[in-house]
Amino acid sequence: MSQIKKILRNLFLLLKIAWEEDKILLIGYFLTSIVSVTLLFLVYFFYKLMIDQVFRDLAANPSSILFLIIIGYLLAEYLSRFVTNTLNAFYFKFLLRAKFQNALTRRFMEKLAALDFAILEDGAVRNLIAKVADTFTWRIHANLQMINYIVYNFAAIIVSFVVAARFGYGYFILLFLFATPLYFIRAKYGNIQWSIYSSQSDKINYLWYLRYLFTEFPTLSEIKIYGLKDYFLKKVKTIQNEIVDKYKKPIIKQTLISSLVSLVLPVVIFFALKDFTAGIFTKKHSLGDFTFFLNALYTFIGQISSLLVNFGVIYENNLYVEDFFHLQYLKNKVKEKKRALKLQKSPKEIRFINVSFKYPGGEDFALKDINLTIKKGEDIAIVGHNGAGKTTLIKLLFRFYDPTRGKILIDGKDLKNFNINDWYGHLSVLFRTLPNII
Repeated sequence: MSQIKKILRNLFLLLKIAWEEDKILLIGYFLTSIVSVTLLFLVYFFYKLMIDQVFRDLAANPSSILFLIIIGYLLAEYLSRFVTNTLNAFYFKFLLRAKFQNALTRRFMEKLAALDFAILEDGAVRNLIAKVADTFTWRIHANLQMINYIVYNFAAIIVSFVVAARFGYGYFILLFLFATPLYFIRAKYGNIQWSIYSSQSDKINYLWYLRYLFTEFPTLSEIKIYGLKDYFLKKVKTIQNEIVDKYKKPIIKQTLISSLVSLVLPVVIFFALKDFTAGIFTKKHSLGDFTFFLNALYTFIGQISSLLVNFGVIYENNLYVEDFFHLQYLKNKVKEKKRALKLQKSPKEIRFINVSFKYPGGEDFALKDINLTIKKGEDIAIVGHNGAGKTTLIKLLFRFYDPTRGKILIDGKDLKNFNINDWYGHLSVLFRTLPNII
């Protein structure tokens, strides 16, 4: 039940994002799905009328009614294809997908920019970010698309039941019951695949790193000069094969079980058609009724199977969607006070008083009992061997972390009391590798 609540909550959040991005596109996307189902059954109905009218005209003189029915059939067929293929599957789907993905990308980037280094340097968080970066542009949108498919599925199933009211619900209910296991199969193996993906996050991160080496000119130059291309490509292929092999066994098992379950459906269909054709010979049903029933039956079968599979896909994708929202709701470890101070001008003095710092999860102090005073206008160079704590000291000055012990004072006031973004306005930094963003 808790998993269902998570799925419903996440679907609501996805719809909320899409709604905030473009209400008209979202409404149009779902509305055209419902209209396309109505038009599809209108096509079936005109087809039934056309067949019945042909048999009537065979027994009498041809009438103009058949001509009008054919026009109605062709018009319904055209509208059905236009709404389904042009409006829903192309116009609304394409534009909504583009805007939705843009919104997700902005939220992803905004969240990363808002997280402090105390969070960003956590290994578990870095793995989470890597997983989200790898999947959010397609897994999350896929769930929005699945919602649209489910709207279509439900609309088609409801209309099929309305049609079935004339012929009896029995076989429709049996088909639903026999198709239900497909959902549980998809959900079970979707969970297995997500578990495999999560367990392979270190390897996936390494693949991303290797790909990065081939896209950066300095590292690519070294790869070419030192003849490392084959070495790295061999490592990439080995890791890729290891990941694929992990997925192979559960996918084969899922395919076999799904195939066995699907074998039951033709048996139910056989008895349904056998009973209905018997009704034709007793004049209970017309041949047009038979085509209408057959179309409704196969639509029902297809949509029930599709509905259950789509629920399974949503369940599977939700495991990745959950990662996205988990990242969105991460809280910073460095807290800023509600009424934080702002510096009106550049500080005259920065003081480290008995500052000690230990990285989260670390056993040893990176800095211990540091006392340092920097006056305005002074040129200070911090020199030391690797691991001496030079970078850590700068991180504390930038308040990427708070000291484990001691204080950092800015003109006599604790750095913790200042607005972080305002404090950044008084600092500048030149990194060893400067990205080409200006």
